[in-house]
Amino acid sequence: MIEITDPTDSRVQEFLTLRNKATGNSILCDSEKVVTKLFDSGLEIEKVFVTSSYYAEHKDLLKNRVPSELVFVAEKNIIEQVIGYKLHHGVMARAKCPAQASVNALGDRIVVLNGVTSPENVGAIVRSAAAFGVTSIITDEKSASPLLRRAIRVSMGNIFFMNTHSSNELLSTLHELSHLGYAVFGTANREDSILLTDIVFPQKLAMVIGSEGHGMDDEIASYCDKTLKIQVDEKVAHLNAAMAASIFLYHLR
Repeated sequence: MIEITDPTDSRVQEFLTLRNKATGNSILCDSEKVVTKLFDSGLEIEKVFVTSSYYAEHKDLLKNRVPSELVFVAEKNIIEQVIGYKLHHGVMARAKCPAQASVNALGDRIVVLNGVTSPENVGAIVRSAAAFGVTSIITDEKSASPLLRRAIRVSMGNIFFMNTHSSNELLSTLHELSHLGYAVFGTANREDSILLTDIVFPQKLAMVIGSEGHGMDDEIASYCDKTLKIQVDEKVAHLNAAMAASIFLYHLR
């Protein structure tokens, strides 16, 4: 391992002022459980930055999973000066981004995000998808990446075991899915929507979750084969995107 005593040390500048920024061809994650899942995922580890107390407690884990020259150790106050916020779990890791899956390599059940901009909602949807056996996710150009640090954290690292595809033109991607035999179901609380409890799901399905504020784009909604809704009290009208996705995914399973 390599000890860091200076927050300006060039060897840990990849972690500088992280917040929620994108990291190019790498991903960043924190917390003990998430980093352990990262180690289990087989993704290529680029660097691990840990507090001295974490290193003392998890020395054997690190020795078994990460080459010693990629492990950087510092006191908590040094790490916090580097990353720009309080570190609560003593460990951060940087790894190569997982390879993006092609559309024809996705599973039979796919979650499609249309303008879901909150990393917290995206991470929560990924976690629910994994919980209910859906391991493929498509995000459009307006959605937050599921590989942002905050999204990874909220997903509890389950994104490492998902097939992910980023679409620059979602309508075209949905056309491609249709040609591959997928039904495309939208989700919206509209008068013409079908109650979730009244539907029989096809084997191959892409389920679209719309944005937090406006739902699905009009052109996406128009393309869907069917649109489903959850029966809720009229005074509530709409659920949070991640909460609604969890209910749809539970019924899908």
